[in-house]
Amino acid sequence: MPYWWWILPALAALLALGLLAGGIGALARHKPYRALGELLSGGALLALAAIVLLLGLDIQTYSRLTYERSLVTPSMAVPF
Repeated sequence: MPYWWWILPALAALLALGLLAGGIGALARHKPYRALGELLSGGALLALAAIVLLLGLDIQTYSRLTYERSLVTPSMAVPF
């Protein structure tokens, strides 16, 4: 299974956490517009990374469904 489904969102999440930390730092330095920009971009990037990570996890688990086999074969027989 390709591991880039995990690596790329993790790198994007680290970048987003850096932006969020920078936004909090800008709030502490009383720079509200810079803080707003960094908080919004960091939050959006973090949400996008979470969505891509969940989609990658879903694709990996969906490919495992092909290994399942049927347990019963239903039939409609009328008893007499």
